[in-house]
Amino acid sequence: MITGKMKLIADERTGTGSTGIEWKVITFVVETDDKYNPDIALKAGTKLVDVIKGIKKGTQVEIEYNLKSREYQGKWYTDVEAYKVTPLSATVTNTKGSLSPNDDTDLPF
Repeated sequence: MITGKMKLIADERTGTGSTGIEWKVITFVVETDDKYNPDIALKAGTKLVDVIKGIKKGTQVEIEYNLKSREYQGKWYTDVEAYKVTPLSATVTNTKGSLSPNDDTDLPF
């Protein structure tokens, strides 16, 4: 799992596979707290494109991912593919106002 701030969302790429099914891919970058390699570029497929496009730059996110490697013409390439992206809220708002330790008016008992 990766946790960090959304740094960049690139333009989505679209196409049609050999079976006639349309696909979408988007690349995005998350800035982590890592000292030496803070930025991580990830890819996400059709199901997550709209979710990622709806996340604002600077939003804290939690990402679950898979690593996928493949060989092409004698060279190996690795992608970091997100399968779940969850925006994390920075603050929790209490719509009823703040509760002090002695305020028992909202207690169910």
